[in-house]
Amino acid sequence: MDIFPTLLASLFAFLSAYAAFFGIKHCIEYVRMFRADRYAPGIVTRIKTEQRWRKGRSWIAYTAVITYYTAWNEKWEIEYANPLGSDAFKVGDKLTVWYDVKDPGVFTLGGWHFVKDVASFFIFALFLGLPGWGILVLMFKQYIHF
Repeated sequence: MDIFPTLLASLFAFLSAYAAFFGIKHCIEYVRMFRADRYAPGIVTRIKTEQRWRKGRSWIAYTAVITYYTAWNEKWEIEYANPLGSDAFKVGDKLTVWYDVKDPGVFTLGGWHFVKDVASFFIFALFLGLPGWGILVLMFKQYIHF
């Protein structure tokens, strides 16, 4: 039995299970926020830009700064980076922010933003998991003969 392919497949399988666990946990938090029905109108007050480098190439990362007021009239500024990496927001855009009552810094924007957040977790877990779990199943089939 070759140990390196088994370890590599196990690593990918573990990473996908880890990403899926935190993705499911994140989704449960979102559902809890939607069920609590605490939301507030928010507005994009500014766009933060950051130049990033990787492998000799640079790009600009955009992060929207959203301001909203809770039910207790507390002002919160939150930062939201689009998981798909595009500059989807403009200053002045109005959004609905669902927030956690205990910690208003924990939030979701709902709608397509929610779908993109959830999809980003599960796509990541799927791309890590398919090779890892597939190789592990093939290796166990080869050695167990079923």
